[in-house]
Amino acid sequence: MFPEIDLKVPNFDRFNADLNNFEAAIKTKARRAGLVEMAKPVKKTIKAQIKDRSGALSRSIGHVSVRKGDKSTLGYGADDEIITVGSTRKVIGYEGGKQWQISKLRWLDEGTQPHSITGRRYGYLNIHGNKVSGTVMHPGIRARNILQRAHDQNKGQFEHLFEKGAVRTLRRWGARLG
Repeated sequence: MFPEIDLKVPNFDRFNADLNNFEAAIKTKARRAGLVEMAKPVKKTIKAQIKDRSGALSRSIGHVSVRKGDKSTLGYGADDEIITVGSTRKVIGYEGGKQWQISKLRWLDEGTQPHSITGRRYGYLNIHGNKVSGTVMHPGIRARNILQRAHDQNKGQFEHLFEKGAVRTLRRWGARLG
């Protein structure tokens, strides 16, 4: 009845595998975009709760993806998309030079017990511009629970924000969503 022609796509299996990989890459990008959108108000809340002289700790607040090797250590699957929010980078502080700020954030968040401090570098401590030699007793820092409060304050928005970020990325890639 009709003439038949067999059409064969060369390397169809490879092409199909590339399409599947492309689909997986878009899913990963959409998930990550959703998580990043969720992190925005959390980072803003954390920064608002921090009062530091130099602003170095506030400037260090950000988000970072968890590496594949660390995911399994934390009990997640290799394909899970995970980001952490907190002090994520070195920033120039009032002492000069780039320094990690994560210890400061941990001290503010969890607090510290009273402890003694001895000036090691120059043989004295510089406490608010006053040079003090010998050992001094630090009264400790009360826990502020900054990270948990930031999470709790914003968790009602998470579903909406995740969807907003994921949909924006999918549309950027040309996906038609209902």
